[in-house]
Amino acid sequence: MTGLQSKHRWQIRRIFLAPRERYSVKQAAAVLGISRQALHASVRNGTHEAAEEAGTTYLPWSQVASLAMEQWPLPTIYEDLGEEVWKALPPLLQPRVVTFTLPDYQLRMLQVLAKRGGKEVHAFLCDHLLDLAESEASGLETEIPGFRAALLYPDEPTEES
Repeated sequence: MTGLQSKHRWQIRRIFLAPRERYSVKQAAAVLGISRQALHASVRNGTHEAAEEAGTTYLPWSQVASLAMEQWPLPTIYEDLGEEVWKALPPLLQPRVVTFTLPDYQLRMLQVLAKRGGKEVHAFLCDHLLDLAESEASGLETEIPGFRAALLYPDEPTEES
């Protein structure tokens, strides 16, 4: 760990180290630092799951954690959790620095495609590696114990997944 902490440290630590079973839209929006309107819209369009109870919309912790992981890069979350990261994240989610060699056209392709999508290259590549992991998941758990838990986090693996 580098010792650097993000300006969102308190939010990240609250979500991952002091999770609630569920969050009202107001609570979730506050801890995520997003507008209630945006959160309501993501529930209405089916992007995120929520339940209605007594006129209040609630999101389960897993949905709030998913939103946090969409909003902040995993290395930021990892750094902000500090020494307590082991309490919140599966070991296989630990970010690792990887150095490898690519032909220049592949590197430039990644840069252009990431820019088109409004992402950093590492985020673009992570998204595509996630797609690959999902397509190969069924056979990898036996070779990489904990693979499914890391892949499905923050949801719990089930017999069907």
